[in-house]
Amino acid sequence: MKKNSLKICLLNDTISPSKTPLFEELSKKYNLRVLFCNSKMKDRLWKVKLENYSFKKKILPNLNFNFFFLNYTLFIYLLLNKFDVYILGERPEFFISEFVFTFF
Repeated sequence: MKKNSLKICLLNDTISPSKTPLFEELSKKYNLRVLFCNSKMKDRLWKVKLENYSFKKKILPNLNFNFFFLNYTLFIYLLLNKFDVYILGERPEFFISEFVFTFF
């Protein structure tokens, strides 16, 4: 199957076992890059080994301020890497990253 040439960036809150297989399948058809705001959340007990997946991914460094996270490298990353499509996940703790993401 030939890949679509669109460059897609997807901002996702955290690595999860329900979404990673979907990202893997989407990456077979699209030029997909997944940005994770955090590697795991305190209320999520699962573990996912990203090395088992070949889709392009990046776990963004973050600062935790109890009620929200700040992905301080996201803005620069998006400036340096142009995409055709931006897909935004949604979780209240990442509202700052989601806000930054909406400008691209």
